[in-house]
Amino acid sequence: LAPVSVQEKVQGVFEKGEGRVTVLAPVSVKEKVQGLLEKLIAEHQLIVHLETRLVTLDGDLSETLPPLLAKRIDGALSKEKSADHPRLDREDVDRLVASANLRKLPVHMPSITLFNHQLAHVLVVNQAAMITDAKVTVEGGERKLEPIIGILNTGFTVQVRPAVSEDKTRIALDIVAQTAEKTGPSHVAVVEGVPIEMPELTHLAITASLDAPRGEWVLAGGARRGEQVVLLLVKADVVAPAPAEK
Repeated sequence: LAPVSVQEKVQGVFEKGEGRVTVLAPVSVKEKVQGLLEKLIAEHQLIVHLETRLVTLDGDLSETLPPLLAKRIDGALSKEKSADHPRLDREDVDRLVASANLRKLPVHMPSITLFNHQLAHVLVVNQAAMITDAKVTVEGGERKLEPIIGILNTGFTVQVRPAVSEDKTRIALDIVAQTAEKTGPSHVAVVEGVPIEMPELTHLAITASLDAPRGEWVLAGGARRGEQVVLLLVKADVVAPAPAEK
């Protein structure tokens, strides 16, 4: 089971097997265990909706953003493994997206709806087949070189696991965002008549663990890629409890 906010402990004798837990203890202990299990079920039945923005901007933010916003983002990115995840209002988020769109830089906006404590991801990729290697085979005494086909994936993924606080005012997030982009035409090496492609790629990963206020945008993290910076903005909210099982 994923970690839960229920921190109470129960002393007693337990037997488990075939999906059941048997409490060999007085009625008072059994009632306490039942209460803890009900809390656990209630936690896992919450449904969380996560919005994200993966925004690419020019490296010098002071030239493209209002000074105060640029200073806040630069300050958060300059701290290694920083716990500083500044809040952003809707106007800030729209301004960042508009700045990227104005310069025709990538903006990805995946959303995920999942259960509390569930691990889920969004995957948006373009796939292209190419010859990545060759192998030697011998047939009828003749040596042949056969191509090996590989798949080139470009695009982005976002993976997240939420944990809603007991008072439902905050949501802890473990989130990983990754992008892979082709930076130019592939180099081709011809080996004994087989054209082997060698693409140039840039791969970037942003990993963050944060405690976000419910329903508010925050800067989860960012990374610099050459002369550009990629920002990960997130907003998480509890949208509903899951339907109770009959």
